[in-house]
Amino acid sequence: GTTTVTGSGSHWNNSSDLSVGSSGTGTLNVKAGGVVSNTIGYIGKLSGSTGTTTVTGSGSHWNNSSDLSVGSSGTGTLNVKAGGVVSNTDGYIGKGSGSTGVATVNGNGSVWNNRESLYLGGQKDAAGGSGTISVLDNGTLSVMGNTVIWNDGTLKLGSGTFTSSDVVMKGGKIVTSTAEGENGFLFLDNVGE
Repeated sequence: GTTTVTGSGSHWNNSSDLSVGSSGTGTLNVKAGGVVSNTIGYIGKLSGSTGTTTVTGSGSHWNNSSDLSVGSSGTGTLNVKAGGVVSNTDGYIGKGSGSTGVATVNGNGSVWNNRESLYLGGQKDAAGGSGTISVLDNGTLSVMGNTVIWNDGTLKLGSGTFTSSDVVMKGGKIVTSTAEGENGFLFLDNVGE
């Protein structure tokens, strides 16, 4: 199924979890100032499922009061574009074994705020699936806690901004030249402290 929340003043408020592609295929579009709110967010929740979420346009927000998983056990895609904003506590891309998660933060004013940690290709204590995030064209990825990159995790930095309390490499990679032709810069502070 497909759900679109569009226009300033358009709100979809969920008192519990929200799954985009729980056991089948699902699409969520948040556009032109629309706002979606829930507790835990899933994109591609169960094995075999496929979910795609796009948050685009100034004033468009997806507010997760708890965690957000892009590819929890299935396949998940998150696009944050053209001034859209996504927020959550912990974030996961490719969380479970066999899952695939792909996220892109692209465009001026586009922000993904992780109020705690972000895990690429796994979770807090174990590797999982494949997780990739690209930060492009003045987009911003903010992680208040640690960014943990497991074996099949990839962080691609173009001409965007990435901030994190710490980066923990568990065998994954950071790429500062992207297929989109953007070259990024990685600045490390307090290395080894």
